[in-house]
Amino acid sequence: MKSLKRVRKRGGRCYELALKIMLYEPGAELFTLVHGRLDRPWSDGNAHHAWIELNDGRVYCTTWKKYEPADGYARRWGAVADRRYTKAEAVKLMLASGHYGPWK
Repeated sequence: MKSLKRVRKRGGRCYELALKIMLYEPGAELFTLVHGRLDRPWSDGNAHHAWIELNDGRVYCTTWKKYEPADGYARRWGAVADRRYTKAEAVKLMLASGHYGPWK
């Protein structure tokens, strides 16, 4: 993602970086912002996470700077989506809450 090209330290910033993609990446109107969790033994099901679903069936993970098929991402990381947002919904919730997420 070009909008995150210069970002170096990514750990613990998935909500912030995923929202920045929705705000600044060309074509983000076609993306879906996902808030969910990673269900892996090392996370005890409590690793909350945010990622981007692209309009071509792939996922972009801001933490690992990787693109992969959505089904592969779900299998590999045990990714479970809790909520999905369009660009317009994400902007509205960010403005109302004053933070990057997660939003309830």
